[in-house]
Amino acid sequence: MIFTCCSAIYLAAWFLQYENNILIFVANVFAPAALIVFVAAAAVADVFARIAGRRPSSNEILVRYSMIVSVLIPTVMGEVRSGGFASHRAAASIGKHLSVLDANVLGTVELEEGFYEALERLSPDIVLLQELNPPVAQKILERVGSRYACQALQPQVGTYGMGVLAKFPCTPTPGPQELVGFGLPQFIDLQLDTHQQVRVINFHTIPPHTLIRNREQDNELQRLSNSIIEREKFMRSIVVQAQKLPSDGIILGGDLNATVRNRVYGIIRELGLSDAWSVGDRLLGGTWPGPHYPLPSWLIRIDYIFHSDTLVAKTAETLPNGFGSDHRGVFATFDLLPTLNSKGSDTVS
Repeated sequence: MIFTCCSAIYLAAWFLQYENNILIFVANVFAPAALIVFVAAAAVADVFARIAGRRPSSNEILVRYSMIVSVLIPTVMGEVRSGGFASHRAAASIGKHLSVLDANVLGTVELEEGFYEALERLSPDIVLLQELNPPVAQKILERVGSRYACQALQPQVGTYGMGVLAKFPCTPTPGPQELVGFGLPQFIDLQLDTHQQVRVINFHTIPPHTLIRNREQDNELQRLSNSIIEREKFMRSIVVQAQKLPSDGIILGGDLNATVRNRVYGIIRELGLSDAWSVGDRLLGGTWPGPHYPLPSWLIRIDYIFHSDTLVAKTAETLPNGFGSDHRGVFATFDLLPTLNSKGSDTVS
């Protein structure tokens, strides 16, 4: 009965969009993994019951299926919300072609050679980096710096460094300052050779385990729950700020520290931005955690490239591994649709 009640409470919280409690947040993060475990456990229990020659009681059946349904619905609805079950056909190329790489490079390590090789091979037009430390920033500039006209790198020791590279002239613009995040978000306006302007935002939200320093009076669970509210406030502020000034397109990339089932993801979508992974391989979208944690590698997707509807996502993929980081990078390509400011609609690679 306890399991059934917990399942009902969780499902009600999902439908009511209630996520102010850290336990509900974590349940939303790991719903797909829980679904696999619950289905496997139910199947094993049924096999043992048959071997023992007995039929499961109605209460046992109720517990099994209530737990399965409680995580099945959020898992499926999360995929629907992110475009996971939609039919995507590659449209003909039109407008300016852009490629974007987003990567959390784990500021406490030196990356493996494979990351720099991938950066050279993919040669993305725009690179968004979180947790950028000075040695990694220096090596990136040594390897590919000559390719990028825009080098807005802000490396720091530890996990607060940020960085943007782009093959186009750029102008940093001020963003919201009074936000709780891992480093301040970067707002960069790019001037393309088609006479169009694209606004790029690089962000890194606080992870669920981060304690808010100015709330020392709260207990630990409350502090963890506070991080959820701060994360939502952070993302709402930067999306609204990005949309205030006119531009021909918006690219928002970074480490969200949340999944498609968490409320903050829904807030971003409700504000009018799309998820580039809607054209990706749904089975290979996990970006965290790497082998640093006692969990299956690349279990969940918490790194994203969002975009305005003036950009059409063409492809999306993850890097093969983290190359020393606990995140896998996300690489996506887009077509920026012609606008009144553009000087042509030919595809430019």
